[in-house]
Amino acid sequence: MSMKEKDKIDRYSGVFLTEGLQLKEAKKRYKKRRQDILQQLKEPALIFAMQTPIAGDNYWLMTHNALYQDPFFLYLTGINQQHTVLYLDPKTKEEVLFLKRKNPKQEFWEGPLFGSGDKQSEK
Repeated sequence: MSMKEKDKIDRYSGVFLTEGLQLKEAKKRYKKRRQDILQQLKEPALIFAMQTPIAGDNYWLMTHNALYQDPFFLYLTGINQQHTVLYLDPKTKEEVLFLKRKNPKQEFWEGPLFGSGDKQSEK
């Protein structure tokens, strides 16, 4: 495993689950899962991640509450982060992941998160 890959896994280990695989292998596994679902869909689908944690908008309560991602979303993406949406279109085979804008102030408290404008999440 290259140092660059290890750095990515270490930095985003809280939001991207590799299931013990190398980063490239994990991405391949999730992509295959999404492609399998795409073959079964007849119409476009939006799959939402957890939108609000158990503590609601009171983030200070989160210290005692674990975040539980929607299992289907986690199975298809490996991403354990709220406010994320996966768009799947069976006609065009398009897969789009919608993320919140990158917010360094929020990351100070919650740790690294994927976000639009984040060069790491685009790779």
